[in-house]
Amino acid sequence: MRDTNENMIEIVGVSDDKYIFSSTVRFILENEQLTVTFGIDEVDIKYIKKIIEFRPFEHTGVARYKYFFALGGGKLENDLAKIDVRVEQLNNHKQFDFTVTRKYLSNLWWFYEVKDKDLLSSYVVNTRKL
Repeated sequence: MRDTNENMIEIVGVSDDKYIFSSTVRFILENEQLTVTFGIDEVDIKYIKKIIEFRPFEHTGVARYKYFFALGGGKLENDLAKIDVRVEQLNNHKQFDFTVTRKYLSNLWWFYEVKDKDLLSSYVVNTRKL
């Protein structure tokens, strides 16, 4: 397991607003922190919620949890995949396995491999200079 979340994609949230299904992730590209929202399949809503609602450490009530795609995973049956997620809260961190669709895992890999911000023009992107 890696000791830092450097260069990992943070899984920030999921939305099912009015039957429009999306996920939001955050990552660094070209010295900018990008927050990207992209469409997902309805079935992934329950899988991503399971990730971002997971609280394995002592609940302090003051520190938020963060969830990072730990650059691992693999195929399961029925178009599902195993995904490795680094869960952090304050100084605590540990890697856990979760299930998502293969399509969602493929999207995370694609975002990880993107090297040109212009390729993200069809997504909702918010930027913050580092």
